Amino acid sequence: SIAQKHYGDDNTAFIVVGDKKSHNSSKLASIIETYNNNVYFVETIEDLEIQKLNSFSTIYIASGTSTPIAIVDEIYNTLLSNTKENKIKSSLQLDDYIKIEK
Repeated sequence: SIAQKHYGDDNTAFIVVGDKKSHNSSKLASIIETYNNNVYFVETIEDLEIQKLNSFSTIYIASGTSTPIAIVDEIYNTLLSNTKENKIKSSLQLDDYIKIEK
């Protein structure tokens, strides 16, 4: 419904975070793309096109159900930082993906 509200809006972009092989994530990106052409389907922060994203006034982030929240958080926090870097290197470690309750 958010994508519908921004139908054809050139100032709004959507980032879909998920595995490119995931049916769920691919379908999510496809649905959003029917309403807005500014869809960036990424697996990690290293796939982001920061320079392109800096031109949008609004960016929404969506993720597939199996996407680790650590990846989504890293992308979100990077976007909030307004970085001017061309490429971002992930700082996540394996422990960031796997949470074991003690």
